[in-house]
Amino acid sequence: MPCSSRISFAVPIDSAMQIADELRRRGHIVRGQLGAHIQEVSVGLARAFGRTRADGALVTRVVRTSDAEDGGLRVGNIILGFGDGVPMSFAAIQQRVAASAPGTRLMLDAWRDGGELRLSADVAAVRIGGAAPLRTPGGPPAHGDRLGLVLEEMRVSGTATTGTGPELVVRKAYGIALRTGLAPGDLVLGINQRMTSSLAEYRFILSRVSRGAHVGLLVVRSGRLAYIALESAANDGG
Repeated sequence: MPCSSRISFAVPIDSAMQIADELRRRGHIVRGQLGAHIQEVSVGLARAFGRTRADGALVTRVVRTSDAEDGGLRVGNIILGFGDGVPMSFAAIQQRVAASAPGTRLMLDAWRDGGELRLSADVAAVRIGGAAPLRTPGGPPAHGDRLGLVLEEMRVSGTATTGTGPELVVRKAYGIALRTGLAPGDLVLGINQRMTSSLAEYRFILSRVSRGAHVGLLVVRSGRLAYIALESAANDGG
């Protein structure tokens, strides 16, 4: 499905060999991590976030109280590189963080609100060796929109979200949303760099998006977060 296909799981052969050797010697793997979940930037997502290049790593979640949060990293930011102004690929960014020793301070070149900024975060250690959401109906489904979605506010538990209030759940997907792979049961958390938890807020944010423009929709499916790129239709759906 498109939601997961945009997240890369590829491991280069040299990294795989290092992992195998570490497992033989220590019985476990210790890797660096920033306290943020990231995904690859597609061409559509790059356009949605105001970039012409599909490089870097798009932040889909920032762990609360982590160094990444303290350093100013936010959901919807794109990590471009590490303080030298040289843009890097998604895979290269993954490898750089994983190979950094815990406690190392990394300078991050990031993209936010149409411009670049510099942040910093200390690398933490992760030692390497979800249930489906439970939903309670919260009211009648909303009218379909120009992204091809019928959304409903519901109380949701057992998800990767950080809020405690109602969530926006996909009741029906059609048109561009259906073709992109969105499906009933997916949760919608935000549009581009704006988070949303109510239909009114979602509709307001969408109303500010130009018709025909690319949109980055932050979605949860089976406990995993990912941005999905959609092109806003010229007219509202029904």
